[in-house]
Amino acid sequence: RDQFEQPKPPPEPVLGPGQRSIKIPQNMVGKVLGKMGATVHEIQAQTRTDIKINQDSKMIGYSLAIVSSATSSIDDLNAAERLIHEKIGGPMITSLSAAGGPIEPAKVIQVDDVCVGGLIGRGGEYIKFMTAEAGCRIQVEQKKDGQPATVTVGPGTPETVAKAEQLVHGKVNEILTQRAKAAAAKAAAAARPPQPTYPSITLPRPMLPASGLVPGAALPVRPGLVSPAPSLPGSSHPSPAGLSLAPSQPSLRPSVGTSPTELGKAILAGILAGQAGKGGPGPQVVPARPGG
Repeated sequence: RDQFEQPKPPPEPVLGPGQRSIKIPQNMVGKVLGKMGATVHEIQAQTRTDIKINQDSKMIGYSLAIVSSATSSIDDLNAAERLIHEKIGGPMITSLSAAGGPIEPAKVIQVDDVCVGGLIGRGGEYIKFMTAEAGCRIQVEQKKDGQPATVTVGPGTPETVAKAEQLVHGKVNEILTQRAKAAAAKAAAAARPPQPTYPSITLPRPMLPASGLVPGAALPVRPGLVSPAPSLPGSSHPSPAGLSLAPSQPSLRPSVGTSPTELGKAILAGILAGQAGKGGPGPQVVPARPGG
């Protein structure tokens, strides 16, 4: 016998009254059995049936679940078959050799965990498309803690299994390429030098001197509206715009270096002197010009 010859399927088991045979993809046998047989025991308890797994055909990609009902109840057999199909994702495709080729066992592909969402698609749309396009079953099983996910394709003919593998690998490469481009764009944005920022500058408001009087030179004068005032009597310094001393009143112009206290005393003395006169207005005070 050629060692590369495809194994032939064994003969179908003989079924008695109240029995049914259900095909299970070989990679799904563990899901039907469950941990330490917990799942199959639960199905048996719910449907009042007995289930045995026949793995004589596992070399060609599937096993058989032999379901028996002691009372030959069709409802119990149907319920058991329905629960098994829920565990394996639906009935196994039976027309695997319709193209005339041999049956090829299911293949397992390891893919990056980040590709699971793209392979399945929204609402399972993309995995349904791949299954219909390839003509064989495609199932995705995601692991925990970021471990690689498992994609099972087949069983089916060599052509359908190869087509399923091609679709899975093509989608995985597309997803990884998109993620690599997004990461490169993010790195380029982070490496770009930041744009310079200029702080806003707020100019301080002008402050009056400690004496509370603004020097005549600092008073704002609009050209053409105020003409220069004449010089003060007996003084070589011109009078600041808008301020002058009456000729009949003594000048209270403080000398250079007069302190605010002395200036206040001089102002008070002038006011008292004016009140003591003939009732005329008091002297007008002219602040000292810087350097005067």
